[in-house]
Amino acid sequence: ALEGLVSPAYTVLKNTMPIADDYYKNYFKTVDFISRLNSATYGIRDGKQIGYEDFRALVLHYPPLKEQQKIAEILNHCDKVIELKQRLIEEERCRKNWMMRKLLDPDSGVRLSGFSGKWIQKKLGQLGESTIGLTYDLKDVCDVHGKLVLRSSNIKDGKFVFDDNVYVSCGIPEELNVKKGDIIICARNGSQKLIGKSAYVNQDMPNCTFGAFMTVYRSNETEFIYHFLQTNSFLKQVSKSFGARINQLTTKTLLSIKMYIPVDKDEKAAIAKLLFNSDRKVDLLEQEITQWQLKKKALSQLLLTGLVRVTA
Repeated sequence: ALEGLVSPAYTVLKNTMPIADDYYKNYFKTVDFISRLNSATYGIRDGKQIGYEDFRALVLHYPPLKEQQKIAEILNHCDKVIELKQRLIEEERCRKNWMMRKLLDPDSGVRLSGFSGKWIQKKLGQLGESTIGLTYDLKDVCDVHGKLVLRSSNIKDGKFVFDDNVYVSCGIPEELNVKKGDIIICARNGSQKLIGKSAYVNQDMPNCTFGAFMTVYRSNETEFIYHFLQTNSFLKQVSKSFGARINQLTTKTLLSIKMYIPVDKDEKAAIAKLLFNSDRKVDLLEQEITQWQLKKKALSQLLLTGLVRVTA
């Protein structure tokens, strides 16, 4: 139990009948209950409130206590599985960060077994080329039948996301078509922390280009270089290029950034494979979390409303 003071903005309820706390913790989050709660509130936006008498009049499901406990147990199991997989994701991300710090730095003292060859320092411009993205007019913006324009909002945690998309109907120069093996980089943004974030194109993306605030980096070494672009070493070199007023990563600056790369192509391939495998582990865990979240949502809709009954 917790002891303390509660703001007058809150109503404190105390049960007068035996209940399973975790049952109602989940029950109060259901779409059905929230919908009925909203219908009893008054006020606008952040000022919405509900009086005690109105709240008191809301009808709640009240299954037998043992059934409440069983339902809570089932839903809590879903939460525990989700929490476990979230911890596994954090552990894998920490593991990958450690591997990047060690395996991408020839002076770290850590090498993959079987490799002892020389590393050399190169500028990105010596390894590949970069092109700024598409400039388009508002009249070019169209529906989903146009070409997808990748922007900074389409990159999160080194991956592509497609929750906020823009499509255009104008012609696209060949060099601005996204190709497998490309690295798409945020080159200009109002927020400095977003400049330099990137994602690797690991599959064909037809009908896809990238905006003028983005740049593409192309090289025969992108599978290896992509992981360097996720390191603090890269981001520190990027931050040194920022002007007093303009936050941008110019093509000249990008291509002047230095990195170390192994001479042995097999070592490059082995490091890239190891780091991509780590990414895939995280992807699979995230997919499993999504499935468990959907499973819990479905169970909540069935069990918390009495559509499906359980026996203790």
